[in-house]
Amino acid sequence: MLTTDRYTIKRQTYETTGTLRIIIYARLSKNRSGLSTNTSIQVTECLDEALYYARQNGLKLVVAAIYEENDVSASKYSTKPRPDYLDILEFIKANQVDIIFATEMERLCRRPREMEDVIDLSEVTDLRGIYFTSDDHYDLRTVNGISRARDAVNRADRESRKISERIKRKLADRASEGASHGGRRPYGYKPGGMELEEPEAAIIRQMGDMVLAGKSCREIAYWANEEGYPTAEGKLWPAVSVQNMLRRPRYVGIRVHKGVRYEAKWPAVFTDRDQWDKIQLTLNLTASKYADRPIGYRYLLTGLVYCGKCGMSLNGQKRPQRDGSRPRYYGCRTEGTTQRRRGCGGIGIRADALDHWITEAVLFRLDTPDLAKLLSSNDEADVKLAGLLEERNAQQLQLNGFVQDYALRLLTREQFALAKTTAEAEIARIESAIDLINRNRGGRGLVPLGQALRSAWESNDSDDWRRSLLALVIERITIHPSHKRPVYMIDGVPTRFDPDRVEVTWRA
Repeated sequence: MLTTDRYTIKRQTYETTGTLRIIIYARLSKNRSGLSTNTSIQVTECLDEALYYARQNGLKLVVAAIYEENDVSASKYSTKPRPDYLDILEFIKANQVDIIFATEMERLCRRPREMEDVIDLSEVTDLRGIYFTSDDHYDLRTVNGISRARDAVNRADRESRKISERIKRKLADRASEGASHGGRRPYGYKPGGMELEEPEAAIIRQMGDMVLAGKSCREIAYWANEEGYPTAEGKLWPAVSVQNMLRRPRYVGIRVHKGVRYEAKWPAVFTDRDQWDKIQLTLNLTASKYADRPIGYRYLLTGLVYCGKCGMSLNGQKRPQRDGSRPRYYGCRTEGTTQRRRGCGGIGIRADALDHWITEAVLFRLDTPDLAKLLSSNDEADVKLAGLLEERNAQQLQLNGFVQDYALRLLTREQFALAKTTAEAEIARIESAIDLINRNRGGRGLVPLGQALRSAWESNDSDDWRRSLLALVIERITIHPSHKRPVYMIDGVPTRFDPDRVEVTWRA
């Protein structure tokens, strides 16, 4: 018996004059369940056909390899690689294959370029041809066989394109009718995507409220995971999934297809369009604000506190002590990275003490009769911000157009330099206006009506929310060197901290 990993072939009982080395290839385009036996059936058919072919030609059958690829398309529209198919080409290059067996051309390849690769290899290796159980076989040692193989793969390619066009028309019709496109179950909806899964929909609404309350998507993801709310696939929430989900127009009852929006037939999770717009504006501003910043663990004052010796931003870190503890510090780093310049390493200060001292100073400064006005509605600022964001996008597109025109030699170097400088100056002006409005709106609407600021601060554990309030009044915190180590009390606990080292630059 000839035994492979999964298949057993009876030995030949007839006289042989040579060997026939084959590779069997089976493929299934869609197999999301992983339970289909389709490829096994294909392999069995190919083995039977190969045995018959070998017996008819008096050859001893040698199965070099059997490949089964599940849930992989051979279409030009597929983005998944076909590693097994590439392995077959390596077998051919190594002169270990005489004939490739498959059930039909569509299983082996649907792209003319792939067939040309096989034809080219047949001219310099032992590969004789391709044999299909559908009674089609192509002798790649003859002009007629090569021509017929090319015609077959062209027909397969044409059929693949026709199927793609039919699917696109169907999707466009469904989109215009506001119907779901199918696919995986979206979070917040039952299978099919046309009915709300109310417990999940309530969680989405709560996530939206948390965004408007100043919490980051990272903090929202931590909250959902700690509360035991899994994703639609039963997994933990990463921050990016929270952000992407809250950006989907589906949740406000909009069906999007190729940039065109249609009213959806399914019920919306967010029925208040104004609330939805505010959530999108907040997410866009957050993404814009941190787009160019390195990602890392953030302490409360990172981005606001600076070294008084070299002027570099201080970073949060934990420093080991003799007693084995690792208290939190803000320190000036000496290590250089691709995203940060080196600091002097000459400044360090206890984070808990500095956070406490700054918090008390800020709460005292904000506890004024003008607080209610400062924390009033965002509506007017939101309208201005939305307009500025659109204006910035338009300027960026115009700048990209100048670059393309210069590349096509429609602009001279001098014309391009002038246009580029003007556009960049306008973008800088717009971003400055966005930063000013966003900074001033940072704490608005975040403190519940009638609740004291200190109470709101203590009840909200979001560093992003607290930092937005700090940014209202603080421009910069500079830490100067000092050898004094006075005792500073934090909720009755003594620690070493010198407030005289701290220089706060308050905003006007």
